[in-house]
Amino acid sequence: MASASGTAKTVVVADDTEFVRDRFIAALEAAGHRAVAVASAAELLSRIRADREAIDLIVLDLRLPHAGG
Repeated sequence: MASASGTAKTVVVADDTEFVRDRFIAALEAAGHRAVAVASAAELLSRIRADREAIDLIVLDLRLPHAGG
């Protein structure tokens, strides 16, 4: 199924709970988007630095461990 805008987006899902990440990834991919999972703030920052121009959206757990907010 294609996304509403007709263009697939790249979405980073940042959550330390594997079940939550997996559910978001499944839903996004079913909607025709590319989803990337990260489990920590350090991983998220690394991914942003590496793929800044390619990322369209970040779904963020505001309570990631070892993150100052």
